[in-house]
Amino acid sequence: MMIVYAWMTVLWADVSFAWHPSLWFGSSWQWIVGPLLVWLAAWMTGASFRRFFGVMQYRQSAIKGWRKVGRVLLYGVCAPALSYTIAALGADVAHAIPKPVEGDWKIAVGIAGTIIAIAVLSSAISKLRRTEIYQ
Repeated sequence: MMIVYAWMTVLWADVSFAWHPSLWFGSSWQWIVGPLLVWLAAWMTGASFRRFFGVMQYRQSAIKGWRKVGRVLLYGVCAPALSYTIAALGADVAHAIPKPVEGDWKIAVGIAGTIIAIAVLSSAISKLRRTEIYQ
């Protein structure tokens, strides 16, 4: 659950970062670190559950006794607790991203409109060049 919450928080922070131009030119490194931490937590959880399942299979493991107890604790308790902590750190990093300037979304809409207008204009010019009327 924590990984899903951290993923949603990081996704929302990254969308906010991408949409607001006031954040583009700051020295914000959190938009990279947050997703990396969440990815690391998800990978760690998946790997530990796979190994935990392998240890807990009946007669599938040659490990017995205290070594098996140690691996069960490592893969079933310690690794998920560590991945929970890493996911919480990823969500915390996403919360620490600077907030955008109010009304900044208008600049992003203007930039997006300009890019679309340039694309439409260049497409029209290229079609005109291919026709016989222009030549």
